[in-house]
Amino acid sequence: MTSSSNPDRELALPYANAVQRDEHRALWAFDELLGQIVASTREPMLVEIKLRWWAEQLENETCDAAPILATLPKPLAELTSLIDGWTAVLAPLPLPNEALSNYASGRGRALFAASAIDKGDADALHSCGEGWALADFAYRCEDVQTRNLALEMAHYRLSKAAIAAAAQQNKMLSILAELARQDVVDGFPRRHPLGSRHRALRVLRYSLLGRMYWLFSA
Repeated sequence: MTSSSNPDRELALPYANAVQRDEHRALWAFDELLGQIVASTREPMLVEIKLRWWAEQLENETCDAAPILATLPKPLAELTSLIDGWTAVLAPLPLPNEALSNYASGRGRALFAASAIDKGDADALHSCGEGWALADFAYRCEDVQTRNLALEMAHYRLSKAAIAAAAQQNKMLSILAELARQDVVDGFPRRHPLGSRHRALRVLRYSLLGRMYWLFSA
């Protein structure tokens, strides 16, 4: 798996609740740190030890272990499923459906739940979180079979209806889900690279048009 910093988050962050914006930035930076650990070595046992160390810090609420922990949303123990999600993809490639499902529910649900202003339609929020995580992993993964399965699973979860339902109180998250949905529709490789002008314009159009946006999207 390749490491990937995601500019989509910077496009979406201005639409987060202003009071919670710093927490959101720290949360997604922490998630990226975990992804870098997973991508940094081909020794799953070593990676698992590192991930378990972070899980213990979260479980014990030990904010002095690393500066980033002090800025994460509380309670920290609720973020341990992030570790479970990333641990699920340490299995040998190609990954089976079960491993990808565990990864999606662990990572995607944790990120979207911790970032949500209002849980609202929990099923829609969970679906968007899982779909986003699967799409993100697909574009990181070098194994074609795993990538294709992840994209197929993401497509099922990233429906327009789910994104629209999640958008009512969580525009930042719905923007991330919509960008991921469009990537999945376009297929691999990304038709519009991360950080491209097209993605920025799509976010602007999405924010301005609201529900009308869906009349003009594929």
